[in-house]
Amino acid sequence: MQWTSVALLLAFLSCVSSLFEDQAGANDFHLENIGQVKGAFFATDSKSKRVFVYTDLNAIAALDVWTGDIIWRQFLPEDEQIDLIRISSVGGSKTLVSLSGGGKIIRVFSMVNGDLLWDDSTQCKVMAGGVDAVIVRDADGDAEDVALLACGEVQVRSGQSGKLLWRWSPAADDAAPLARLL
Repeated sequence: MQWTSVALLLAFLSCVSSLFEDQAGANDFHLENIGQVKGAFFATDSKSKRVFVYTDLNAIAALDVWTGDIIWRQFLPEDEQIDLIRISSVGGSKTLVSLSGGGKIIRVFSMVNGDLLWDDSTQCKVMAGGVDAVIVRDADGDAEDVALLACGEVQVRSGQSGKLLWRWSPAADDAAPLARLL
């Protein structure tokens, strides 16, 4: 009887699976999900080939073009849909600019690791017209700047700090809302 219980114990031990402490993080089993892609930008440089996407789950992510692996991802608040993303080069480092919440929030992320470099409110009072962003030449001597269309007005912000450099609103009697920056 005793030998039978020892044999059963050894048979069950062979079915047990576990991780050593040094394997934690390397052999974890989980499925990463970013949702359905709504928009994408391809970026190639000498080191890697990546596609930057934004999704229906409010995720902004960098994906490896060759393997499809998620390099990094950032989730924005659920109540704030992503309107668009643009790629920029601020001070020699590659950045990703996003507008969300109907143009109410602008964020700039590092394309390398997904770190949030800065974010700010566009101080929208009235939702009108389109939402757009264009990377423009430097106006303040620090790096490329971001011109954005949100809430019926055009703003130019420093690409490095997010400081508002310039703002223009059409005349109140102008009936045509702004739709896009060129």
